Amino acid sequence: MQKYTSYVPDGNVVRQHMLAVFHFMFTYNELVKQNYFPDDGIDKVMPVSKYNELAIRIKKGGDNGEVGLSSNNLLTIYASYALMNKLLFSHYGFTMFGKFEHGIKEGHFLKEFPAYREHYRAANAHFIEDIEKKFPTLKGLKELKIQIAELLKEFN
Repeated sequence: MQKYTSYVPDGNVVRQHMLAVFHFMFTYNELVKQNYFPDDGIDKVMPVSKYNELAIRIKKGGDNGEVGLSSNNLLTIYASYALMNKLLFSHYGFTMFGKFEHGIKEGHFLKEFPAYREHYRAANAHFIEDIEKKFPTLKGLKELKIQIAELLKEFN
């Protein structure tokens, strides 16, 4: 398995963004389990256990934030960004935002749903592009993109 090393300092925006995206996807999957949303098959493309495992590793990165990422970890990150973007712009987006709004400080620009959605859309799109540019031969990326595209066709 190909290994990648990512230096993600404690408190770094990238690290915090990844954890927020994983939390979003975990929450979405929990709501599906509780029949709050219909099961659309997202967990089959990217199982919630992968989010949890990677989030734990990122949190345990220590003070220097050193996290060794495997190709599978990068695929999990890529899928998380792509799927969150789709969910934010679906009819579930505002409901999902409501699950996190209480944790956003009053007066913060992310307290408004349009700003929240656009912030994460732009950041996720940037990170998706970054993975595609830095790792164009990443094993499994091509197949994952096809799986996500197929899922998103059915998702609408």
